[in-house]
Amino acid sequence: MSTSPSHSNADLQTPPLPIQRRAPRIWTVFVAIAAGLAVTVALQTIVVIALVAWGAAQGRPPDEIVKELPDFTGAPGGFILLALCGQIGFGLAAIVPALLPPVALRQRLGLVAARPSWIVYPVTMLGSIAPLGVGLGMAQMVAKVMPNAGDPNAAKLFQNMTPAWGVVFVLFIALAPGFCEELLFRGYVQRRLLARWRPLVAISVTSLLFAMMHIMPAAVLATLPLGFWLGIVAWRTGSIGPSIACHAFVNGSLNTLRMFFKFVELPESVRWVITAASLLIGTACFIMSCRLLWRLDAGPDVVSSSAEALEAKLETPLGSVTATPDIAPLA
Repeated sequence: MSTSPSHSNADLQTPPLPIQRRAPRIWTVFVAIAAGLAVTVALQTIVVIALVAWGAAQGRPPDEIVKELPDFTGAPGGFILLALCGQIGFGLAAIVPALLPPVALRQRLGLVAARPSWIVYPVTMLGSIAPLGVGLGMAQMVAKVMPNAGDPNAAKLFQNMTPAWGVVFVLFIALAPGFCEELLFRGYVQRRLLARWRPLVAISVTSLLFAMMHIMPAAVLATLPLGFWLGIVAWRTGSIGPSIACHAFVNGSLNTLRMFFKFVELPESVRWVITAASLLIGTACFIMSCRLLWRLDAGPDVVSSSAEALEAKLETPLGSVTATPDIAPLA
């Protein structure tokens, strides 16, 4: 009796095919930013039309209402309303594409636990004062050369500010941009670019886009160093939680100090002491933050939290194994 060779199921299985990872899509980043700007313009247009219609209903000529629009944008309430339109646009530009499968929204935007622990929050928040000071110094230098580099509406806004509106303004300028702008730039944009480009390139491009959204030359220079710092914090901690906290702290503390100087009469020497002490504390915490962040192991957990890397993992066929590369060094 003849016997035929027996084959196990393992012998009959074909080896897995080489995995062709799809290159992360970069164009979606620019589409998201463009969509955010479009939503912002649309919402602000609706606000202006509503104001004109409301004035016309009271019997006022539309031309007269349009001429008064600069006064509206320079008033605290008008400024906050129009700025809110921008924050809604940025927030939607991040959340809508982040809802697309297969990656969960929290993972795609970096709304995850920060490494190494909660201690990263207070240290990096206070450390944010240093890049803010560098940016403000650059903005002041440009303003001396280009008198029109600043935003005239901002100057008019602080002239019209009252203590009550000051409280509302500080809360708004800390919370809304701190959350919505970080969702878009350090969340959706930077994490997607990190999946494709080296960290230095991804963070630099994100920071430049973030700064350009502030339009006026002085504001662009003031926010560029801060944007780069926020990008490093989000990258090294693997989360946008610390960058949200840093952004909110910087906006809130800076404008609180401005309100304090506006409504409380202090000698110029005292103002200089407060400013210098803030910069010294911020610089010390900045150095501590750099040491803390650089000691973190840039391991696969940060890579796997990026949207495109997760998509590549989810598209991996069963039975095949791929190694997740370590994060490339900043340079």
